[in-house]
Amino acid sequence: MKFVITFLLISMLIASPAMAGSRYGSSHNNQESNVSLSLFERGGLTIDDINIEIDDGDIILRHVDTDEDVIFTSEYELIVNGKKVVTNPEQQEIIEEFYHTFFETVEKVTEIGYEGVAIGWEGAKLGLKAIAKVFKLLHPEYDANDLENEMEVEADKLEERAEVLEEMAEKVEDLVDHLEDLFYEMEDSIPEMASLDW
Repeated sequence: MKFVITFLLISMLIASPAMAGSRYGSSHNNQESNVSLSLFERGGLTIDDINIEIDDGDIILRHVDTDEDVIFTSEYELIVNGKKVVTNPEQQEIIEEFYHTFFETVEKVTEIGYEGVAIGWEGAKLGLKAIAKVFKLLHPEYDANDLENEMEVEADKLEERAEVLEEMAEKVEDLVDHLEDLFYEMEDSIPEMASLDW
C-alpha cells in the first residue's frame, strides 16, 4: 500500500480551511481533539483504491475493489475483515503508534493548511500595500528607494513565514514515512494483515 502517496494527496485535499469545517473531538486522547476530519467523515476519502474513513474515532481502511477492510479502533484494537485480531504486546504497540501517528499527521496537515492560507492572504495584502505606497511617491520626501526598502521589509516577514511552513511540511513528511513503516511492520508481523490482497 502506497501510504506516502496517499497521505501526500490527503494533505493537499484537507489543507484548506474551507474544506476542513468540522472538528473531531475524542474523549480517548487529547492528541486527537480538535483535528479537522470532515473529509474522512461523510463517506471517507478514496485514494489509490483505498477508502479512508473515520467513524466514532475508528480509522477504517477499505479496498474499493476487494471490499476487504482494516479497522483501527479508538481502543487500539485491530479488526481485519470483520474479525478482531489477537495481538501480542509488540504488535499492539505498533497498532497504538499507528493510530496516534495517523491523527497527528492529520492535525499537522491541517495546521499547514491554515498557515498556507494565512501566508497567501498576507501575500495578497502585500500586493495591495505596494499599490497604496505607489501613491506616496507623489510626496516630495518619499522616493522609489523608500518604497523599495519598505516593501523589502514586508517581503522578508513573508519569507520567514514561508520558511516555517516548509519546516512544518518536512515534519509531516517524516510522520508519513513513519506511518508507512508502521503499516509495513504490521504486514510483516501480523498474518491477517499480510493476507490482504492490496
